[in-house]
Amino acid sequence: MYAPKMNFMEYQSDINSAMRTILVDWLIEVADEYKLNDETLFLCVQYVDRFLSTVNVTRSKLQLVGTTCMYVASKYEEMYPPALDEFSFITDNTYETKHILRMEQIVMK
Repeated sequence: MYAPKMNFMEYQSDINSAMRTILVDWLIEVADEYKLNDETLFLCVQYVDRFLSTVNVTRSKLQLVGTTCMYVASKYEEMYPPALDEFSFITDNTYETKHILRMEQIVMK
């Protein structure tokens, strides 16, 4: 696994480090709500940062990226990961399961 670029947020044109901080705070709440392992959260944030260091993300897709990274990380780290529809639910159904699955393909490229 490679590390994110040093100044990866400079690559972004529509989001900034404060928005990333808000996303990470929300991901911490999600991990707490679903009783996920610390390793799942750490891996999720690592995935987010790596993605942000290579792909320009719009503000409207930032939560989708975070949700998808949590979904992927939970599949690796959790013995019983939350179901896919739970990840749609935690966004107040802003994103459907098909959006998460599509973003998973993009994130894992």
